[in-house]
Amino acid sequence: ALARPAVVDNCPVEVHNTFTADTSPASGAFPRGSTQVLFTGHNSGPSGDFAFSQCTSEVRVRDLEPPALLCPEDFEVECAEQPVALHVDATDNCGALVDIAPVANATRVNTREAALPPGITHLTFEATDDSGNTQRCSFSVTKRSTYYLDRDGDGRGDPATAQVRLCDPPPGWVLDGTDCNDHSPEDYELFLIDFDGDGFGNPAFSLCTDAAGTIPAAYLVQPAQQAAADAVVVDGVVVPRAVHPRLQDCDDSNPFVNPIAPEICDGLDNDCDGVIDGLDGCPSPVIIVPVPNPVTVPVPNPVPNPVPVPVPVEYTVPVRITIPDEFTFEATASTAAAPAPATAAALLAFVALLLVALRT
Repeated sequence: ALARPAVVDNCPVEVHNTFTADTSPASGAFPRGSTQVLFTGHNSGPSGDFAFSQCTSEVRVRDLEPPALLCPEDFEVECAEQPVALHVDATDNCGALVDIAPVANATRVNTREAALPPGITHLTFEATDDSGNTQRCSFSVTKRSTYYLDRDGDGRGDPATAQVRLCDPPPGWVLDGTDCNDHSPEDYELFLIDFDGDGFGNPAFSLCTDAAGTIPAAYLVQPAQQAAADAVVVDGVVVPRAVHPRLQDCDDSNPFVNPIAPEICDGLDNDCDGVIDGLDGCPSPVIIVPVPNPVTVPVPNPVPNPVPVPVPVEYTVPVRITIPDEFTFEATASTAAAPAPATAAALLAFVALLLVALRT
């Protein structure tokens, strides 16, 4: 803000300025450069005549701030993209026009697009405002593509042979990697087999064939009574047809089950949305939870385990046997006399005692 000049007078004085055109201070956004502000002070004398006095102040605004230059981050483009969009922009704090020019590649690059060669190109731009302030920014653009080997020469490559190259593919490599059979130039598109003729294929049966969807005769056909209304039936059987891989059938054995079939209350997922009988009013599917059969665990019977009782063994106390020191036998020359009765009894008792001792 530009302060109001000091005024000394014997009467009240009003001060106006040419910047705000009223009695307020000369404040606000001054333009870049020099601005002259005229202040006028006047009063009313006793006779009603106005007396005034004027002075001028100059405001100089210098732009020392560089413009804001915005470059994109480093990015990649395909080899076929020509020209390449760049989108370099700049703004200035004083609202003046900003000149943006490339520091390099001036003959082929502007702020919006550029004809860039293959590989990596480093770009630098410079913005200049009316006061000569400058600002630079830089980024890189990489031109490269993924190429695929085309063995059969049909213009479509094998997706399993992908290679990223800087726009310099060797002979036999192409940008199209959609060939599902790179060993036959006639077969290059993938289809699903629609066995029931309802227009939706079985995702478990894919077929790589020509653009017309020709199906080999070796593929089996379904009986005519299982066919959809618009199926082609020849000699009582449905003729399979190839459909786009997006048209997947959740049950290709039933022509009344497919993604566009109406859902009905029949215990089936007719429209292939993963919900059985997904309509208001359909009974909820009954889920039978099996009840486990009780298993009888027998209680083990106690097994007797008696402590063995020792069997008493009879120990015989040895009997002292007295053996006579000598036996006396008397005999004549012709006959032997029988032992005396006492002597014979003692001998028998001795033999009995000896036998008992031997047994024990």
